[in-house]
This record gives sequence, structure tokens and C-alpha cells, in this order.
Amino acid sequence: MIRRSMLLIPIVIVALTAAGIWAQVGTPLPAGPPPGMQAQPFPKPPAPMPENPLRVMSRFLQLTPEQAEGVRGLLEARRSVVEPLTQEIAAKEKELRDLIAAGTDPASVGRTVIAIDGLRKQVGEAHQRFAASFQELLTPDQKTQLQAIQRAARLQPVVGAARELGII
Repeated sequence: MIRRSMLLIPIVIVALTAAGIWAQVGTPLPAGPPPGMQAQPFPKPPAPMPENPLRVMSRFLQLTPEQAEGVRGLLEARRSVVEPLTQEIAAKEKELRDLIAAGTDPASVGRTVIAIDGLRKQVGEAHQRFAASFQELLTPDQKTQLQAIQRAARLQPVVGAARELGII
């Protein structure tokens, strides 16, 4: 008899807890902050840097004038490759919208999508070549600093999420 009672106690506790929770389901939450507390606005993200990005990086990495000039050349080379590709992507995307709007056969639409993808890959390759060439200009200490920047960049989504949650 005592064993049976001992088994029933946890079941009764669970049932009462569930009943309490069940009774609260559908009960609307009060609007606004709890009494005595005021809602705090989320902090604003930092304003974008008004300075030239190359100047900022040059100063942070302490690039020599020769290194900075080398980076300018790499930037110009990348721009000369990427700019026409970007224009071609925009034209192909317009063509794709027109094909879809006209109800063109799926094969034509597919070929256009494949062409856009190929152009985007070329843009990505140009960016990768630039990044690799940029790193070749750096000293070992500058490369270490660049790696710290790259690690920080990977944390940006986490920082943004923490900021939105009001944690930071």
C-alpha cells in the first residue's frame, strides 16, 4: 500500500503541474514591460567609417608606401576585371527576368542561370586572386594582424545577434 502511494505522489505532482501550465495556455501576456521597469532601446550599431578603407588598413597594418602602392595596383586590377563582369551579370539577370516573364522554355532559362553562375564564379575568383596577392605583399607580422581581422570578421554575425538581444 505504501509503495503504491509512493508511486502516485510523483504522478499527482506532474498532473498538477501540467494542469497549472494548461490553465495558463491561452492567457495573454501583459503588454509592455513589467511594472517598475522601462523598456530599454537597443544600442545603435556603430556608424560606418567615413575614411578611405585603404588608408584605414594601411594605418592598421602599418603598410609601407610601397606596399600601399602595390595594394592600389591590385585594387585597380581587380576593378578592371570585376566591373565588366558585374555589368554582364546585371544584363543577364534582366534577360532572365524577361525570359521568365515571357514564359520561355525552361532550357533557355536554365542556360541563362548557368551563365550568371559562371560570371559570379569569375567575380569570386577575382576577389580570391586579389586577397592572395594582397597577402603576398605583407610581412609575417602584418599577416598575423590580418588574420586577427579575419577572425573578428567571422564574429560579426554573433556580435550583431548579441546586440539585437541586448546582451551587449
